[in-house]
Amino acid sequence: MDLYVLMNKNNPLCDISLKDGEVVNVQRTRVDYIDLFPPALAKCVEKGLTCVEVNGWITNRHLPKTRYGIQKFLWDNEDLTLPSLVEQTLGVNLSDHYWLNPSGSLEWTDVAFFVNSFLPDFGDYLMQRRITCGSQMSPDVCTVGSTMKWWGTESGCHILYKGADKPGESQTYMPVREVFASKVLEILLQQLYNGSIFIPNSDFHKNKFGLYSKLPCFVDVDTEYVSFNALLRRYGRFGDESMFNHIQRLYGKYASILHTQILLDFLLLNEDRHTTNFGLIRCVDTGEYLRPAPIFANGRTLYYNTDVINHRYVESKPFNTSHKEQLKLISVKKHRDVLEILSECIGDLFDEVFEQSEESLDRKCLIRKDLLDRLHLLLKIKS
Repeated sequence: MDLYVLMNKNNPLCDISLKDGEVVNVQRTRVDYIDLFPPALAKCVEKGLTCVEVNGWITNRHLPKTRYGIQKFLWDNEDLTLPSLVEQTLGVNLSDHYWLNPSGSLEWTDVAFFVNSFLPDFGDYLMQRRITCGSQMSPDVCTVGSTMKWWGTESGCHILYKGADKPGESQTYMPVREVFASKVLEILLQQLYNGSIFIPNSDFHKNKFGLYSKLPCFVDVDTEYVSFNALLRRYGRFGDESMFNHIQRLYGKYASILHTQILLDFLLLNEDRHTTNFGLIRCVDTGEYLRPAPIFANGRTLYYNTDVINHRYVESKPFNTSHKEQLKLISVKKHRDVLEILSECIGDLFDEVFEQSEESLDRKCLIRKDLLDRLHLLLKIKS
């Protein structure tokens, strides 16, 4: 059994004991630091933090068993489990600043990937670019989601590279859709905010192993990403308030970002907008929520995994399973001007980006027509 301090940067939150990656004891919870706890745990702190709750947080932190390559890693390393891998790498990632400090012996700057370089070994191993794993000290250990992905660095900036769920003939489908969505978003949001809000530009990364999308890290040494899944667990809702109204209220003056996201998800038929895939950016040192996180997770769109090009068979998230019904939550009319601008270029934009896809010409034509039909439908809506 090993002793650790759960930290937020250099702020101690609680003492925990781990055995093979599993929390077996929680002590000395700093209730006065409640605003600096992971939001998913903060509500538990109020009533007394337990091993079950911290173990649940660790489980939600590490990469899932469904990630391509992880089963081979666990087979090759029989002494490790995913929770013990988190313990071994101290739970450090590039989305926030929580980590496990062995007996309080280290400083945040000793381990943080924001200020220390890391080797690509673990990510390369998962992507089958190397036979042996080498160093496991990587932000990839605590990067969630089943999509093939890994962290790297370009010109001093941290970049998340994303592929498909697994290798195969459809490997280009999701990266192409990520890049296409980012270009559509650039038009939608710049017209609203005139460049005053950060829009990370997703682009292509191509190597001998395939085609990937790349997205710059949108947090830094002072900020962290907090999903609405965590926020809903932290604050719950007020009375019979709907989840949409609750989340819209949390957006505050940036509510139009949420409306743009719903508009984009209708247009591209996003199937993956669960509450972990959108959220807010928070100040690490104060716990203050600063602004919405960029709209990401746009790869599972435009019939990415089906041959049936029919919107009636595509379910939406998170406010309704019907894209059409979910769209009724916002005023489409308020977006008419930007939709008019988009209508003038979206066809050419589609052709330019989807040229990188391995999909057949017939399939691309069907998806393109379906997309334009949906945009024209939006332009006809009068409310």
